[in-house]
Amino acid sequence: MENEKELLLALSKGSERALEAFFTAYYNDMLLFAGTYIKDVPTCEDIVQQVFVNLWEKHEEASTIVSMKSFLLKAVQNGCLYELRRLQVKAKYEDLVARNPEIYDYETENYLLRSELQKHLRIALQRLTPVQRQCFEMYKMEGMKQRQIAEQLGIPLRTVELRISEAVKFLRQYFEHYLLAIIFLLNF
Repeated sequence: MENEKELLLALSKGSERALEAFFTAYYNDMLLFAGTYIKDVPTCEDIVQQVFVNLWEKHEEASTIVSMKSFLLKAVQNGCLYELRRLQVKAKYEDLVARNPEIYDYETENYLLRSELQKHLRIALQRLTPVQRQCFEMYKMEGMKQRQIAEQLGIPLRTVELRISEAVKFLRQYFEHYLLAIIFLLNF
């Protein structure tokens, strides 16, 4: 392009016409170049279009580009390589799932069970007194020492120990029936 430097400067100032000029001049070349890596035309189109979107989003930096064609070629190459890596990872995962479907069913069941337990834990924690809940969460969920909790809340260490003990006792009772149901379902 004859006036590439002027267009780069205009693009860096937010000129849509400059972006349009680059798009018109280089889109087809970039599409063909992407096709040397990826044989799927819609995927190539997506990659090249994303390169131009990224160029527009960072148009303020356009004045630092020395050669637009070199810049676009490198950006399209990176986009294609990223897509190829993504497809490779996806293929490996699909192959792994196809060979070991029971592992992923088990993981799904575990996730559902954990999320259900977390839901019930939130409900149970709401039933504690505010001090019990705060002490328990600081101790079990934040990993603080009982002495640290006492200092932070400005209450005696013995009170912290007592509130945590009360919370654990309540939670054991709360989850007793729930856990029996889970054990029954797992053995069913």
